[in-house]
Amino acid sequence: MGKEDSQCQSQKVNREKSCVYNVNINMLPKDKHHVDKLKVFNCLYTNADSLPNKLDELKARIQYCEGSMDIIGITEINPKNCRYYPGKAELQIDGYDLFMDENNEVKKRGVGLYIRRELKAEEVKINTKFQESVWVTVKLNNKDKIIIGCIYKSPNSSQENLDALKDLIRNIAQPNKEHSHVLIMGDFNYNRIDWNQWTSGNDREGEAFLECIRDSYLIQHVNTITRSRENSVPSMLDLILTNEEEMIDNLHVKDPLGHSDHCVMEFQFKCYFEQCNISEERWNYFKGNYEQMKKKLDLDWDKILTDSNPNKLFNIFVEKFNKAKSECIPKIISKIYNKAKMHNYVPLDEKTITKIKKKHRAWQRYMESREGGKYRKYVKLRNQVKNMIRKAKAVMEKDIAKDVKKNPKRFWKYANSKRKTKSGISELKYKLGNEVITTKGDKDKAEVLAEFFSSVFTIEPKEGIPILNHKDITFKCEDIKIKEKEVLDLLLNVNPNKSPGPDGIHPKALKELAEILAKPLTIIFNTSIQTGIVPDLWKIGNIIALFKKGDKSDPGNYRPVSLTSVVGKLMEKIVRKVIVNHMIKNDLYSKKQFGFISGRSTTLQLLLVMEEWTEILDKGGAIDTIYMDFMKAFDKVPHKRLITKLESYGLSNQIIKWVDNFLNERNQKVTVNGNESSNRPVTSGIPQGSVLGPILFVIYINDLPECVEANTYLFADDTKIFREIKTEEDRKHLQDDLDKLQQWSDTWLLKFHPNKCKVMSISNKRLTEVTTTYYLHDQDGKSVELSRSEGEKDLGVMVDDKVNFDKHIQQQVNKANSIMGLIRRTYTFLDETSFRYLFQALVRPHLEYAEAVWSPFTKKDIDTIEKVQKRATKLIPSLKNMDYPNRLKKLKMPTLQYRRLRGDMIEVYKIINGIYDHKVVTGFFELSDVEQTRGHNKKLRKLSCKINKRKNYFSNRVIDVWNNLPQEAVSAKSVKDFEIAIDKHWENQEMKYNHNANIELKTGRKRSYTIIQRDDDKIEADKVVDDQRP
Repeated sequence: MGKEDSQCQSQKVNREKSCVYNVNINMLPKDKHHVDKLKVFNCLYTNADSLPNKLDELKARIQYCEGSMDIIGITEINPKNCRYYPGKAELQIDGYDLFMDENNEVKKRGVGLYIRRELKAEEVKINTKFQESVWVTVKLNNKDKIIIGCIYKSPNSSQENLDALKDLIRNIAQPNKEHSHVLIMGDFNYNRIDWNQWTSGNDREGEAFLECIRDSYLIQHVNTITRSRENSVPSMLDLILTNEEEMIDNLHVKDPLGHSDHCVMEFQFKCYFEQCNISEERWNYFKGNYEQMKKKLDLDWDKILTDSNPNKLFNIFVEKFNKAKSECIPKIISKIYNKAKMHNYVPLDEKTITKIKKKHRAWQRYMESREGGKYRKYVKLRNQVKNMIRKAKAVMEKDIAKDVKKNPKRFWKYANSKRKTKSGISELKYKLGNEVITTKGDKDKAEVLAEFFSSVFTIEPKEGIPILNHKDITFKCEDIKIKEKEVLDLLLNVNPNKSPGPDGIHPKALKELAEILAKPLTIIFNTSIQTGIVPDLWKIGNIIALFKKGDKSDPGNYRPVSLTSVVGKLMEKIVRKVIVNHMIKNDLYSKKQFGFISGRSTTLQLLLVMEEWTEILDKGGAIDTIYMDFMKAFDKVPHKRLITKLESYGLSNQIIKWVDNFLNERNQKVTVNGNESSNRPVTSGIPQGSVLGPILFVIYINDLPECVEANTYLFADDTKIFREIKTEEDRKHLQDDLDKLQQWSDTWLLKFHPNKCKVMSISNKRLTEVTTTYYLHDQDGKSVELSRSEGEKDLGVMVDDKVNFDKHIQQQVNKANSIMGLIRRTYTFLDETSFRYLFQALVRPHLEYAEAVWSPFTKKDIDTIEKVQKRATKLIPSLKNMDYPNRLKKLKMPTLQYRRLRGDMIEVYKIINGIYDHKVVTGFFELSDVEQTRGHNKKLRKLSCKINKRKNYFSNRVIDVWNNLPQEAVSAKSVKDFEIAIDKHWENQEMKYNHNANIELKTGRKRSYTIIQRDDDKIEADKVVDDQRP
């Protein structure tokens, strides 16, 4: 009995300790310095190349740097070829604990970690054969721990040591309850790896290390040169690895210590995101009593809404809605700092809750009696509760996965609740006179962003509005008369998971009350369109700032997205539909504009452009392409000039009057974490995030391609012009086109950003490279030379001057791998069903966007992409011991190679059968003129090609496969029917579950690739037909 009492008392003490760890860190009366250090660590890393003679300089850096250093990693501590190794005592720094790899059985350069003493780091001995590394852990909030490692890999490492390094990293990166955060820094000496492109040339060991990092789902943060010495090629040898993307911030590469040739890296390691203790009261629309609310809003709206001013009508409607809402929708009070964790709570059924209560009572009875039998009863109930909660969590995770395509927001909320860090708006820097000031808090950030977003507006002169000739209109644009059925359909199709606008009317309520609200909204909509007055609440924008790229402290690197009234957006949809129908019926859209137009897409535009480029390259030609960049295009559209263009396209006076009112007298405010800026007037531009905005911008820029002779392609404001370059005269013509674009820009007050416009020259390597300078003018009228680029992001696809898409493939593989790593960290119970939902909805789209444009034809690239799915399927516990083809069969998921081929066929079907706009795809394929005695009647003609890029480009590689499809597939009536037909036709293809297999054509031939080596060390593939069968 005494033993049991002692055991139970120990259990109680442990239980009390665990309760302390689970308290929110902001609620604990701890030292402020300690709490701050648990949020952010200031870190320094360098390769010292002999620390003893640089120790004083290191101490000086630590003393005078901004903010005290918490973690310092040093490699190559020992002098080269030394007989004497300095000990810890000689290298100590006051205030720090020094941890070193002190095993001197082999000659080592030495690695060490200085950890600030207050952090109470503990050394961890890792069972590894790798020769030089040191590891420590530091306790964080709750039960979290960070494991910190410092590594040195000699450039002369043996294969055994190289393999041991990869095993060590995979081991450390395993999901581990012992440590939640991972920080690894060191000199890895992989000088052939290009970390910006994630390629290693022909270095097999470098490629193996890249795969190790991907297998471990780690993030590498260094992207600049870290080692440079005279008469040698600069390289990126020093790396920083973490297990989450947002953990590293403010990474700066600074000058070396002493005569070392390695730079010093200073950075911040973020343990947790900032939490704000702000109470927030909000309406819980998903728990509303909508039956009761229907009764309260079932009013005689014809008698209530009689005013001729839509402003007053909408205010009356909002008042009635809010009154019913206050009686039927419950309120909840939550704290913003706890909001992320709310999505981590497991919903429990009554049976589980009852069992938890029984467990509590069992514990109380034991504490009163201290009887062993009652303690055993408590333990039994405790274990039952634990299993029931585990099952409930597994069900919840499965539901989130199943719903991920329809409601991705729910997944991201759950994933964010598991993240230790997250991206947000950093402290911003702005100029006040000659002084640079840094914001302090979210309120300051909101004001700075609001001021910046307002500063970019165009000041349009009242005089000098260009006069345009009116377009020839065949079908007149009729006035709008809105019917109640149309409004009802819009309400029923509202997405209930979106956020409400400034009027506070939630889309969930609109959807639930659709039958009741259709009547009053029809009255308001008709009054608005007839009077040309837009209610003021529809013209207020709550701005959310989204980071684009670059320096996070620069307000110019954030894009404003306007959150407006959901009801107002429904009205915008009605007006947009009329405008779009008018433009289509009268064939007014430019054939070169692909943005926001039905039957056109980013993929189609890229296919057409690459078709022209590869055809020119196949003939031995060269192309000069200029990627244009508008300055804040959507924000700078001048309203009077836009109205002039709408008039020239023959839109009705009713629509023009309404749009004019919609654009004018708008206001916006910026919100950052619940902190709002003051209101700012919007004097130009189109609201980003509105329904009507994109189509208005497309109309505004619609005539731009008419002013140039060069090939011009647009997707909204993304503009590129190019021309085949045969002689110097062609370059002069291209410069003339730039001058014409400049003139269009000056006339329509939509300025280009010369410093961001890029020139890319594309040619076969064997051609002599000739470069010409192109110019634009800046806002002051000065001529600016356009810079050259070897690669540009073109509608989401990285296009380089060799048109080989290597960099794009590596980028997309890294993105997909990163999201798969997030899923791995988020999901406790990842079964086959959940994996399939999550992978298909969140990971695979990154590997398949515009795949017809960049589809790889080298084995190396095919394998690189396939490995994402291959390593992901290993994460399912029940499948990890199967080989890859059998895992796919079990999951009923085909290889990515098979899906790309299937995707090619779908694109061909869309082009041939008019799913894409026939005005822009006419002539893309030619029907074969050879008489066919077998097969289908839509066979395509195959043209001869010279170079591999052209042979393996979409328009050529699809011909054989398409021509071998059955008649029932090519004659399918819809894309869905076509997909079903080819799936049935290919159901027994070996390639479906084995990406190394070849597609077997109906004739008995197989489509395969022969890998060959080129002079430029690039591996390419010539398409051949082999394995002839009798």
